[in-house]
Amino acid sequence: MRMPWRRRLLFGLSAGAALAACGGSDAPSETPSKDEAAAFSARIALVNAALAAQSPPSLEPPAASQAPPPLSTPIGPPPPPIVGPPGAPPAIGQPAQRRTPPTAIVRTVVARDLLHPTDAAVAADGTLFIVERDRGLSVQRKDGRRTRVFSPADLVLGAGQGMQSVALDREFARNRLAYVLMVTGSQARREARVVRLTLSADLAATTERVDLLTGIERSEPPQASGPAARPAGVGRVRVGPDGLIYVATADGGRGRAPQSRTDLAGKVLRIDRSGAPPGRPVQPGFDARVFSYGLRDPRGLAFHPSTQQAFVAEAGGLRGGDEVTPIAAGGNGGWDPSCKQGDGYCGDRDGGAPMTDLSRHPNALRPVWSTGQPQGLSGSGFARGNHWRDLDGALIVTFAEDRPAEALQMTPAGQVIATSTVFGDAGGRLSGVVEAPDGTLYLLAARDSGAVIWRVAPGPSRTR
Repeated sequence: MRMPWRRRLLFGLSAGAALAACGGSDAPSETPSKDEAAAFSARIALVNAALAAQSPPSLEPPAASQAPPPLSTPIGPPPPPIVGPPGAPPAIGQPAQRRTPPTAIVRTVVARDLLHPTDAAVAADGTLFIVERDRGLSVQRKDGRRTRVFSPADLVLGAGQGMQSVALDREFARNRLAYVLMVTGSQARREARVVRLTLSADLAATTERVDLLTGIERSEPPQASGPAARPAGVGRVRVGPDGLIYVATADGGRGRAPQSRTDLAGKVLRIDRSGAPPGRPVQPGFDARVFSYGLRDPRGLAFHPSTQQAFVAEAGGLRGGDEVTPIAAGGNGGWDPSCKQGDGYCGDRDGGAPMTDLSRHPNALRPVWSTGQPQGLSGSGFARGNHWRDLDGALIVTFAEDRPAEALQMTPAGQVIATSTVFGDAGGRLSGVVEAPDGTLYLLAARDSGAVIWRVAPGPSRTR
């Protein structure tokens, strides 16, 4: 029987602290300092307070006077990167164990004849919202009827452009608000932006467009030359468990953007449904909409079902594979493609920049999983609920290469302990994975006969 998430979280934090105190399995044992002991005691007090309130930890950054660090900050040294798919060059740390998942899977095609699908969202009643890069946003009802509801004239078409992501407001059934991330402007001057849409009562049309987040500048279109080419992604928009809108943005091919305090590219941004930041800046001098920074090409943004920790999944570059990283308020992902001499973008030349550049940013957030070499990561989402059995709480990552999805099984503290290939051959490249309110997952697959969307759910329990 699985422990409730609260007990698992407390157990994971205690184990993580014990490892930190010992310096990890390869370090000599030493007595933790008074500061380390105090930090651990403060963390446990914070967790106990969350348990007493019968609510998971908040994503809000702590007040300046608050001593304990936020729950999204690891206790002690963060875990080393974990190697994912077999055959990848080893990263720092030990490879995660590979397992064969025992869960039987049922797959059903729910949408066909799509063109470059980039993302989707599922309403509580099963209505499907589909984003196609060059077509826009469509609504597919449960009976299969599909209607295009938003195809704006200012949409810039083409690879690494167009419409890229969609999320539904937490109160969508009442307010019919949807949020779309897209590239607008012209080929000469382009920017990514987040648009809030109000849909008609019958979901057949858009009645209002409000541009919430603008000015996410992008350079010239990326040059495609394999998975490690200049970032072709735009990002992801998701509604967090706190009801706020989180937007993961690619660096836009601009060298100084990811480490800038005010540039909106290469970040995780956080706004409310009016487009305003929810509070004070996470660090002095930062744009108040910036939650985390230092990202290359985020293709996935998902929140752990128990701890609510946010995880970003990024496509890798010349000197690093695809990565999954837990993000923290004010945390630096470590991607820095700026040239050491002069302006420009040096992330994909002169050997490339490390995905997590600890030489330039020693306090950067550490990834918990990496492929070692770029595999074309395209999306991520959590398997949620006991019906997933052994996959409950696993992060599912998809790849734009012709290969199956991977399940990353984690401890409550967020460390990857095992990986497995899941869901079989989708018959094409996977461009994303989407969590549905009923606990199922939707896979976007590109095929020669036209792109499709699969609904993936656990099958009946196996008898012993």
